[in-house]
Amino acid sequence: MRHSALLKKVVFSSGSLSLLLGILVLIGWYTDTATLVQILPSLVAMQYNTALAFLLCGISLILLLNNKKTLGIVFGLPVGIIGLLTLTEYFFDVNIGLDELFMEHSITVATSHPGRMAPNTALSFLLFYIGSILSTRNQKRVQLSGVLGSLVFGLGLVAFAGYVVGVEAIYGWGELTQMALHTSIGFAILGIGLNALSFLKEFQFKVNPDNYMPPWLAGYATTLSLTILLIDLSLPGGVAAGMLYVLLVLFGWFISNMRVTLFLAFTGTVLTIFGWFFSQTGADSWVVIVNRALTVCVIWITAILLYGIKKRTLALQKLYNKLDEKVAKRTRELKAKNKEMEQFLYIASHDLQEPLRTINSFAKVIEEDYEQELNDGIKRYLQFISDAATRMSELVKGLLDHSRLGKNKKQTNVDFNEIIEAIQKDLAVAIAESKASFEIANMPTVNALKVEFRLLFQNLVSNAIKFRKKDLAPVICITAKEKKHHWRFSIQDNGIGIAENHKEKIFDIFQRLHDSKEYEGTGIGLAHCKKIVELHGGNIWVESEVNKGSTFHFTILK
Repeated sequence: MRHSALLKKVVFSSGSLSLLLGILVLIGWYTDTATLVQILPSLVAMQYNTALAFLLCGISLILLLNNKKTLGIVFGLPVGIIGLLTLTEYFFDVNIGLDELFMEHSITVATSHPGRMAPNTALSFLLFYIGSILSTRNQKRVQLSGVLGSLVFGLGLVAFAGYVVGVEAIYGWGELTQMALHTSIGFAILGIGLNALSFLKEFQFKVNPDNYMPPWLAGYATTLSLTILLIDLSLPGGVAAGMLYVLLVLFGWFISNMRVTLFLAFTGTVLTIFGWFFSQTGADSWVVIVNRALTVCVIWITAILLYGIKKRTLALQKLYNKLDEKVAKRTRELKAKNKEMEQFLYIASHDLQEPLRTINSFAKVIEEDYEQELNDGIKRYLQFISDAATRMSELVKGLLDHSRLGKNKKQTNVDFNEIIEAIQKDLAVAIAESKASFEIANMPTVNALKVEFRLLFQNLVSNAIKFRKKDLAPVICITAKEKKHHWRFSIQDNGIGIAENHKEKIFDIFQRLHDSKEYEGTGIGLAHCKKIVELHGGNIWVESEVNKGSTFHFTILK
C-alpha cells in the first residue's frame, strides 16, 4: 500500500511539472519573454511544438494515473505524431510545414530549422507516447513501457550532463537543432513519471515490490554509465572524473542479484580504461595512470564491500523469510484452533442450554403438579435444582458472550459522554435503589468498538453500585486523561474494596470473591472488561483497599 501511494505521488508530480513547464514556455512564446523560452541568450530555445508536447504529456500522464486510458492515449497522440513527423523531416530532409504551424519563430540560436525541435527531443517524445500506450496493456508490455521511460530519462540526463560539462556534442546531434536545457530537465522528469506509472501498473499483476527488480533499472544503469563516460571524455585526463563510476557500482544496491554488483564494477573498470585512451590529455601521463589506477581500486573496494553487505543482507532475508513462514504457519494454526474453539463454544452453549431448560421446566412441573404431596424438604431440593440450572444457564450464556467480544472489529468515533448517559438510563432502577451519585468529567471522543465499550463501562459502573457499603450510598467518579500515545480512564467508588491478594484474580473468567447469595453475578464481567481493553491495545488494573473503595484504571491506544 505504501509503495502505491508513493508511486502515485511521483506520477502526479511528474505530470504536473511537465504540464507547468509546457504552460510557462508557451506563455513565453506568446508574450515574447525570452527568459522562459531560452533561459539564457546563448542557449537554444525550447521550440513551440516542444512546449505544447510537454503540456500534452503532463495531461496524458495524469489521466493514465487516474485510469482514464482512452483519454490519456488521445491527449498523447499529438505528441507521438509530432515526434514521428519531426524525425521524418530530419531523415528525409524535407519540410512538411509542421515546424512553424502554430507559431512563427524569431529565436533561432543553435537551430538548424526555425521552429523544429531537436531530433533527440522528437525521439524522446515518440518513446514517451509508445511507453504510455504500453502502460495500459499486459504485464510484459507494462515492463517495456518502464524501459522506454528509462530511455526518455536517459536522453534528458545525457543532454543535461552535456550542458554541465559544456560539450555541445552531447546535447546536440551534429549540425542539427540542439536540445534546450529545460527540455533536458523536462525529459528527466517525464521519464521518472513513466517509470513510476509502469511500476504502479505492475502491482495490478500481483507483483511483490519488496522482491522484484524492475527491468527498467537496467536502462537507468546504462544511462548513468553513458553520462559518466561523456563527462569523463570531455575533461582532462588528470581530473578524477572516473571516480563517478563508484555511483554506478552503488547502483547495484537496488538490484538483488549479487553478481550484478561485480558486473557493474567490471563495466566501470572497462569504461575507466576506455576513458584513459580517448579523453583529453591535459596532464602528465604518470598522473593519468595513477588517477586511473586509484579509480579502479576504489571501484573494486566499493564493489567488494557492497557484495559483502548484500551477501549478509541476503542471508538475513532468508532467515526472515523462514521466520515469516513459521509465523504464518503458526498464525494459520491459531486461526484454525480459534475457529474450532468458537464452533465448540457455540455448539456446547446451545446444546447445554436445552437440557438446562428441561431440568428447570421439570422441576417447576413437579412442584406445581405435586404441590400438595411434597413436603418442605423436597420443595427446597427442587428450588436448589432450579437455581443451579438457572445459574448454569447464565454461566454458559456469559461464556458465549465472552467468545463473541470483538467479533465486529469495525471501530467508530465513540463519544464517551453519550455512552455514560446511556448506561445511567439502563441502570436507572439500581441507581435509584442505591441512591448512587456520579461525578463525571468531560469525556473524549475516541475511535473504538462502541458496543464493547458500552459493556465495559456498564460492568464497571454496575459493580461499583453492587459492591457498595450497606450504610453508605455509592459515589462514582469517572475521569479521562489524555497521554502521549493513549487515553487513561478511571472509575472510582467508595465501596467495600478489594484485598491486595485478589487484585489480579478478579480479572480471571468465572472468578468470584463473594458468595452468590451475598452478591449476584457469574464472575465473568471483569473478564469481559479485560478482553475489551486488550482488543484496543490497552491494559486494565485496580487500585483498592478493603473498606476504602476501589479505582479501576484502563487505557486504550489513540
